[in-house]
Amino acid sequence: MKTPPLNRISSLLILLTVLSIAVWCYLFRFFLNASAPLQFDAYPYLGHVQFYLENIMKGVYPLWDPLNNPWDNVYNTGNVNEFFLRRIGEFNPFFLIIVVLNKIGLSFMISYRLFLVFYFFLGVAGFYLLSQRIFSDRLASLTAALLLLFSCIGASIFESYLLLEIVPFIWFFYFLSAFIQTPYQVFLLGMTFSLMVINITYIPFYFYTILSVSLICFFAVYSTRMGMTYRGISEFVSRHKIFTWGCAVLLAVSLTPGMLWHQQTHQAEISTIQRHAGSQDENSTTVSIDKINEGGIIPNFIFDRLFVNTDKIGLHDIYIPLFAFLMFFSGMWVRLNRRLVGFCLFGYVMFLIGLVDASYIHKFLYQHIPFFKYFRNVQFFLQFAILPVFILFVVEQMRGFNEDCQRSLINRKWMTLWVMTVHGGTAGLFLHQHAGPMTYAVIIFNLGWTLGCIWSLGRWWLWILLLWAAIILQPFEVYSSVAAHYPPSYQPGYEIRYNLNLPSVEEARKMMGPKERPNNVLLDHLPYFATSWLYEALESIDIEVLSNYLSVPFILYDRLEEVSGQVDRNRLQASLDHFENLAFVYMDTKHRQKGRGLSQARIITSADQDFKVLKFDANNVVVKTAFPSPCFLVRTQNYHNQWEAFIDGKPVSLYRTNICAQGLWVPAGEHVVHWQFGSTGRYVWAYFLVVLYPFVLGWVLWLWLRFRASTQKLSI
Repeated sequence: MKTPPLNRISSLLILLTVLSIAVWCYLFRFFLNASAPLQFDAYPYLGHVQFYLENIMKGVYPLWDPLNNPWDNVYNTGNVNEFFLRRIGEFNPFFLIIVVLNKIGLSFMISYRLFLVFYFFLGVAGFYLLSQRIFSDRLASLTAALLLLFSCIGASIFESYLLLEIVPFIWFFYFLSAFIQTPYQVFLLGMTFSLMVINITYIPFYFYTILSVSLICFFAVYSTRMGMTYRGISEFVSRHKIFTWGCAVLLAVSLTPGMLWHQQTHQAEISTIQRHAGSQDENSTTVSIDKINEGGIIPNFIFDRLFVNTDKIGLHDIYIPLFAFLMFFSGMWVRLNRRLVGFCLFGYVMFLIGLVDASYIHKFLYQHIPFFKYFRNVQFFLQFAILPVFILFVVEQMRGFNEDCQRSLINRKWMTLWVMTVHGGTAGLFLHQHAGPMTYAVIIFNLGWTLGCIWSLGRWWLWILLLWAAIILQPFEVYSSVAAHYPPSYQPGYEIRYNLNLPSVEEARKMMGPKERPNNVLLDHLPYFATSWLYEALESIDIEVLSNYLSVPFILYDRLEEVSGQVDRNRLQASLDHFENLAFVYMDTKHRQKGRGLSQARIITSADQDFKVLKFDANNVVVKTAFPSPCFLVRTQNYHNQWEAFIDGKPVSLYRTNICAQGLWVPAGEHVVHWQFGSTGRYVWAYFLVVLYPFVLGWVLWLWLRFRASTQKLSI
């Protein structure tokens, strides 16, 4: 079937696009209105984003999270927030959508979910534009976008963080393809901005692996066109040297957050002990080859419901509409071209990399390319690369199928026989699996569409409607049953406290009183990410003792014991359990064994007149003291070398105390004590990036509007 002129199908394609978005929103309505809870990684990422945005709107860039887990005293002792900022890519200007929605009265939970949906639709729009650049065919591009829309990538936004990575991936490749075809400033800046967003994420190495493989495949398939591509880019650079250098500077700037984080991970103060276990590298975020081998893209559970039991499909399962596979097998008749070879080669290489221990390739890359030590979920390459390229492959087959239908009568007869065989065999397979009625409807509609293409039967709009129905009918059935697996239930938002609660006198007496505990019950599940000192405390001290001790924000001592090596764990545990007036301090304190001779330390309570909290935020705590004699003040937030302490504006020494806490000497009399995490220069740079990213996005949009206006004038 010949594709009708664009002016005849534009209105229909727009209508089908709107209907498709409406269908998608209907299928996931329970997640959109917050009736169904977010799953797996999606929920903690909500907390990370909320903590960042609420702080940044208060003018605080949160390098430290003082309340890392509001429901557990052990994890409520603070953590380096840089790890979680890298996970979300905090400078992404699209997070401002959440702020706007929240300001107009929507809850943060709803605002966040609407952001996820908008951001996903933005990625689908980018995939449509990328397809347009590849195929120059609006119907083919819409088909590609719909297959992506109703694939597992759309469902996964409510259970994982992959969306934050996939969207800039897609837009980068759109801008790259556009720049190669028509070198304009907007496309270079668009590539730059996409890379800037990718670079501030925790693991940009997925992207750089995909980019490297795609460039190698492109050079291999289109080697004869390299000269023309190189000349076009060279001419652009020579005409726009300052602009090109500006883009290079922006890329360099975007690398700084990752570099600063990389420096921290080389220090011994933070660790991802579960992730790092078995790794021989000194960097605390590297992964051993054995941990990586636990993943891979071929475990049975990933593909359990790709073709069968689709009524039991979950948000984490790999899924793509049945239309894609029917077209894939029907299109095996199509002649090969460079695009098909390039897509196939790329998918094959990515598949080999994802096989991990089933293929030597990943082991070779792990041993010789350093960044392969930093990511372990190689099954993500399915969503990041293999699935989108498979969609492009199928759409190219569809275009080739349509073209081959016009070649000769004998071609049509053989194609008809092949198509009937494919659809009949598929129907028989699903009949054996007791598939739902929508599956058979897809087979019938797709058969009707392909036969219409072969014999040019009927009206063009009828076949477009059949194509649309063949794509969305099975997803409608599949995702209608997803809600049944995640029944509506209340999921509380993250309640982030912005005040420092001191215990009452009665609560302090209860904490310090006699207690009966089982002996040496250690935590059986260590946190995923924490300071090394908290890990050491969790592995050494009874969990109930440690939890009770760390629930107190401030404690006063005047007797200290210097620790130069390993502390006596039994003595330390007994001291913490009974709040003995003895702090174990790591380093020379110059005040050893000075004190009043009291048996117990003093817990700072809300009733104390000589202690007042003046300021508390993510990175700062300021208190006013009026102690009658010099005291050693312990703050039970986790120790880290980026914490600095000041008394009356003058820097003082801050010591690691009782394994994981922090302490300092406070003189007698009235003083203002200030704890600050991170340097002033670090915050200035962070605020600069907070402003820079929206500015670059605005610049891209401005150049885009200018480009569109100029192309419209040329077309007129």
